[in-house]
Amino acid sequence: MYAMCGSPLDSRFVFDTMETKNLIQWNALVSGYTRNGLYGDVVKVFMDLVSDTDFQPDNFTFPSVIKACGGILDVRLGQVIHGMVIKMGLVLDVFVGNALVGMYGKCGVVDEAMKVFDFMPETNLVSWNSMICAFSENGFSRDSFDLLMEMLGEEGLLPDVVTVVTILPVCAGEREVDIGMGIHGLAVKLGLSEEVTVNNAMVYMYSKCGYLNEAQMSFVKNNNKNVVSWNTMISAFSLEGDVNEAFNLLQEMQMQGEEMKANENCPMLLAYAKCGALNSAEKVFHGIGDKTVSSWNALIGGHAQNGDPRKALHLLFQMTYSGQQPDWFTISSLLLACAHLKSLQYGYSQNGLPYESLALFRKSLSEGRQSHKIAMVSVFGACSQLSALRLEKKLMHMEFMDMEKRAIELYERMKKRLVEEGLKYFKEMQNFNVIEPKLEHYACLIDMLGRAGRLDDALRLVNEMPEEADNRIWSSLLSSCRTFGALEIGEKVAKKLLEIRTRQSRELRVTFELDAGCSWIEVGGRVYSFVVGDSLQPKSAEIRVIWRRLEERIIEIGYKPNTSSVLHEVGEEEKIDILRGHSEKLAISFGLLKTTKGRTLRIYKNLRICADCHNAAKLISKAVEREIVVRDNKRCSSFLEMDFVLVVIIGDRAVKKFFH
Repeated sequence: MYAMCGSPLDSRFVFDTMETKNLIQWNALVSGYTRNGLYGDVVKVFMDLVSDTDFQPDNFTFPSVIKACGGILDVRLGQVIHGMVIKMGLVLDVFVGNALVGMYGKCGVVDEAMKVFDFMPETNLVSWNSMICAFSENGFSRDSFDLLMEMLGEEGLLPDVVTVVTILPVCAGEREVDIGMGIHGLAVKLGLSEEVTVNNAMVYMYSKCGYLNEAQMSFVKNNNKNVVSWNTMISAFSLEGDVNEAFNLLQEMQMQGEEMKANENCPMLLAYAKCGALNSAEKVFHGIGDKTVSSWNALIGGHAQNGDPRKALHLLFQMTYSGQQPDWFTISSLLLACAHLKSLQYGYSQNGLPYESLALFRKSLSEGRQSHKIAMVSVFGACSQLSALRLEKKLMHMEFMDMEKRAIELYERMKKRLVEEGLKYFKEMQNFNVIEPKLEHYACLIDMLGRAGRLDDALRLVNEMPEEADNRIWSSLLSSCRTFGALEIGEKVAKKLLEIRTRQSRELRVTFELDAGCSWIEVGGRVYSFVVGDSLQPKSAEIRVIWRRLEERIIEIGYKPNTSSVLHEVGEEEKIDILRGHSEKLAISFGLLKTTKGRTLRIYKNLRICADCHNAAKLISKAVEREIVVRDNKRCSSFLEMDFVLVVIIGDRAVKKFFH
């Protein structure tokens, strides 16, 4: 009881006062520590259980202990526990198996997680979620999507909140907005979109993919906003450079009574830094009482990204002097700042900071930190500055001696050395981390080789990679081929790029369009969703009656069913009947049934609205004398009697066209 209420110390006190203990009580203590994140104590209690008692751990003990191994990232201890599980014959238990998959995923040993998952005779939704999470947390995005498709298709399992919250950030990271929209539609259909964590993940996904309008729409529909919800939306505006909107949202947040903490000012810092308003960013920064690493990182990153490396490095020294330890994001900003050091004199005045940055890079690798794509690019940039420092002195001397030809030759040789240094740091990353590089690391290396004109080496690396190259890598290589006029390699790359994009498009259609197309409408503070032919709604019979009446009225003013929108090979009457069940029409009918006369109906659809529903909505607006707004994934259409306003979203601009 105490552990479940967040008081593990009281729980331990009660446990220690007990004269006799059984395995159930030991398991309760272990589980309580795990639930409260005290993973080190879990391991100690488990050791006491094994060494000081005659009890044998069972299938209730091991899941908590295995989770603790993942929490402290101790894969060796986890493997020892795994061995005990096998020896005691508990490896086939689904709860133990799920814990092992999660532990190996947390520790980055994805191959072992997959072996455990494949060996499990029985799996449940938790098993699939654990494996999807293992893939997503370790950068295997395509495997995450493939496993999700297998779960939905072959296994027939429906996703839950954990599934959605796990996969949406992957969509954000890969900019796979089409998959994200499919997940969004599925979440709405299953009633998961009302969960605050799901809604926050949707806002994050849309904003990261550049769909700010969709992000804002999801945010507005969230009736249970928490601090994370507000910060996610504020960060979205900040990243887009819309400082005014970010501040408006901040003021609204404060009016709602949400408390601001120190690290919640970071979106404001990011907003100002994004726009280059560094003075304003510093005012916000100095207004923070207890400065966190995140707040320092926001300001340091702002100066580094806006071409003020001197200030960024000065802030770094202030940060360390204040007692805050730089993290990996700080180091990334430092590398970027060092990459901006273009003056030989300034480089010497700062005591060779590019060398310092690369020393920090090596140190971070030796500490087991996995390298970040931005940091890798910054390392190559720092290599560039090191080469410049070594080269400039020699070039100046040669130019002074009127040896222009030899100076040019030396420049070419030094440029080749830059690539070799980049390759050297890539190998150091492998040696220190003792792991195989991920796709983003190869992408950095291939981009560097391509920019240096070493296209054969870049293509060879693509073909030798352990993972299949994605469209970003092929696009980068194609750009380099165009730069250097490499027609033969360019043709191969273009063919491969086209093949990948065609395959991805086909997979998305097959997976999501059939199951996830839905429309929704908000009435009375609640969101009601509909799918094609939906008969599960409590008012489904009344909705169909409403539509029949509407159909009669709009036929009188010119409506003709557009059966070209139906791709099924059925008769004309069957096609018309299918059109009647389209989710947009059901949502409009429900809105007319549940709202008072004159109220605007706002319909949302996660896919493109068909031509028949578009025309029907326009005529219904005229027949019932109401404004109807339909927003799909491509455009926003507003109908008011015979006036039709089409709003097309182009980037961040809304372009309106009026029709009569």
